[in-house]
Amino acid sequence: MEQRQPAPRNEAHKVSFRPARINGRESGELFITLKTRNCSWGKCLFCGLGKTDGDGKPLLYSEAAAQLNGSIRSFTDKGGDLKRVGMVSLITNSDSVFNTETVRRKALLGMLGIIREKLPAVAELVFESRAQFIKTAILAQVKSRIDDLFGTDVVAKTVAVGIESPYDSVRRKIRKGLPDSKLTEAAENAAEAGFGFRGYFIYNLIEPKGESRVNNLMDAVDLMTYLADRKAMDPMRRDGEKVGPKPSLLVVRGYVPERLAATPLLRRFGEVPDAIALAELQRVADYAKLSRVRFEVDSTTEDQQMTASMTVMSPAYRAALVKYNTTMDPLQLRL
Repeated sequence: MEQRQPAPRNEAHKVSFRPARINGRESGELFITLKTRNCSWGKCLFCGLGKTDGDGKPLLYSEAAAQLNGSIRSFTDKGGDLKRVGMVSLITNSDSVFNTETVRRKALLGMLGIIREKLPAVAELVFESRAQFIKTAILAQVKSRIDDLFGTDVVAKTVAVGIESPYDSVRRKIRKGLPDSKLTEAAENAAEAGFGFRGYFIYNLIEPKGESRVNNLMDAVDLMTYLADRKAMDPMRRDGEKVGPKPSLLVVRGYVPERLAATPLLRRFGEVPDAIALAELQRVADYAKLSRVRFEVDSTTEDQQMTASMTVMSPAYRAALVKYNTTMDPLQLRL
């Protein structure tokens, strides 16, 4: 088999746009995936990213700037409107934008200046990371840089963690390397630093015996509520002390990487018909609304096209997701 060559590090790696409702208006989230080293964990059973094309070296500022500028240029070349970008998510194809062995600190802080210059409508910045790299010191440094560039607390700041499942037992089974204790610590660090806390969950992964997909996601909503409320529930908390981070979750419809296509543990993307998937997501969206948790659904297809042996989501299914994400009306989750 011919060995795959690492992708260049001085050009855009992957960029995608998710139409969404941000700060009460219709705009969207720009996902910018940076080409970095291989994942420092690299054991997740379901993942087709992070192991495929890293070269083992941390991302330098010159490389990060070239990738970010290239991603923005790629977005506009395809007709994207920079004024519609209300949220930017910085993602690596490995473990964390906060890990200096993955992204040098100068590179991370320098990219914030480029975002300020090129994306004037940004109202929220999201930083994806494995939980163990979410520490108060780096969050404070990033917050200070953002406030210097955009103004104090003008732009919302959020950390995002691939939690995948609300159950510790399932995360162990898929070799996620994310026990509840690490997840709790990360959420508390985010709260202390004034960051929101976002969880990525897979809709069609695997299920504990007797649990439905709907219950899994409702439990995910409950988990995010619990993580956000921990500071508020702390009996040692003094009056006036900050409470937990603003919780949100983004649901991805599960897929199977090519190398794991025959793995019975993982569920296939097309296993659930679109109408059933939307009906189930609608029930969870209603529940999340009552729980005051921001519930969003991924409508992009780049990861699936890059790593999975599957049929990309149908136009009708994706259109329903876009209608929901831009209105936050659960009734839009239907064919």
